[in-house]
Amino acid sequence: MPSYQDVLLMAETLTARADKEVDRIKETYPERLKQSFEVLEKMIDADEFDKATTIAYSIKGVAGTLGWPLVSEASGYLYRFLDLAGVHTDLKALTDIYINTLSVLVREGLSGMNPRGVELVKALRAMHDKKVAGLS
Repeated sequence: MPSYQDVLLMAETLTARADKEVDRIKETYPERLKQSFEVLEKMIDADEFDKATTIAYSIKGVAGTLGWPLVSEASGYLYRFLDLAGVHTDLKALTDIYINTLSVLVREGLSGMNPRGVELVKALRAMHDKKVAGLS
C-alpha cells in the first residue's frame, strides 16, 4: 500500500502533467476558435441553426474555462441569438456581427478582461438586447 508521501508525489506529478496539457491547449485555442468561427458561418449559411447553436454553446463553455471570458460572453449572446435567428430567418445577416466581434477578440488576443475587449462586448450586448427586445 502506497504511503501518504507516495500518493502526494503521484498527485503532484499528475497535476504537473495536466497543467502542461492545459497550457498546450491554451496555446492552440485561438487557432481552434478561428476554425470554429468558419464552421459556424458555414452552418448559418446552410440554415443549420441547431448545429450552429450547439457550436456557439460549446465555444461559450470552453472559452470561459480557458481564460477567454469575453469570448465566452459574446458566444453566449450568439447562442441565444441563433435560437431566434432559426425562427426569424430575416435576422440571419446579423449573425455576422456576432462572429466578427468574436473574430476581433481572438485576432487581437483580447483574453481576460482586456478593457478594449470589454467595450467591444458591451457594444455587442447593447445591440443584442435591442434586437432581442424587438422580437419579444
